[in-house]
Amino acid sequence: MSQNNEYYVLADRRIKLNIGGFKYETKRSTLINYPDSLIANDIEENETNELFYNRDGHLFWYILQFYRTGRIHLPLANSSSPCLSCGQPTFLEHLKREFEYFRMPFSEPIENRKLASSDIMESLIASRVDEFLNVLKKVFMEVIIANETKVEITFSVKKTPPEVRIGKERSIMKSYLYENICKMVAPFSESAIKILDMFNDEIGQHMRENLPGLTWRVDSNFSQEIGNFHNIRMQYQSEGVLIREAIIASSKHA
Repeated sequence: MSQNNEYYVLADRRIKLNIGGFKYETKRSTLINYPDSLIANDIEENETNELFYNRDGHLFWYILQFYRTGRIHLPLANSSSPCLSCGQPTFLEHLKREFEYFRMPFSEPIENRKLASSDIMESLIASRVDEFLNVLKKVFMEVIIANETKVEITFSVKKTPPEVRIGKERSIMKSYLYENICKMVAPFSESAIKILDMFNDEIGQHMRENLPGLTWRVDSNFSQEIGNFHNIRMQYQSEGVLIREAIIASSKHA
C-alpha cells in the first residue's frame, strides 16, 4: 500500500469515544483537526480506536459539534435540554470547563448577540432531536417495566396522532401503557417524519449503543391511506439481567 493510501485509510478510521457512559463515534480525521487537543494527543500516543474519559457525556455533544464545524452550537434559552436545567450562566460555565479539559478553544458568546437565521435553525433542530431521543428512551423503559418485549410507533404525513402497537401481536392495546406512550409521542406527530428523514442512522446507532438488549429498526414507505411514513420497531431480549441493565441505562440517559 502506498503512503498516500495509508494516510487516507488512517484518516478515515472510526474512533469510538465513551464519555462518562455516553458513546460517540466519529472519524479520526475529524478529531485530529485540532492537533493540540487532548483527544488528538491521546489518539497519536495510544494508536487506539477506543477512548474513555470520565467527563460529562451530555456536554461532550457540543464539543464534538465544534470538532466537526468549528463553532459552538448553544441550545436556545427555552430549550428543554437537560443541560440547561441549571440555567444558562451555569451551563456556560460547565461547558467552558469541559472545553478546557479537552484542550479545545472556547469563546464565550457575546451577550445579547443577534443569531443568524441558520444558527437559530440549527439550535432548534438539535434541541428537537434531543427531545425526540429522550422520549424514545422513556418509551423503551416503560415497555420494559410493563414486562412487554416489543413496541411499534408509526409516524406518517397524513395520519395523526402516531399509531402505537405494543407486544408481539400487532393488535392495539387499550391499556394504561398504551395511553401513556401515545401521550409521550403525540408532540412529534409532525416533526418525527422530518427528524427520521434527516437523522435515522444516527438515532438508531445512539439507541443501540446506549440501551442494552435493544433491537432497533425503522421501515420507511408510502401508502395511499397515510402517505409517507416511518415505522419504528423497538424490541429487546427478555432475560432478567438485560432488562435490569436496560432500565438502568434508560434512566441514566433519559
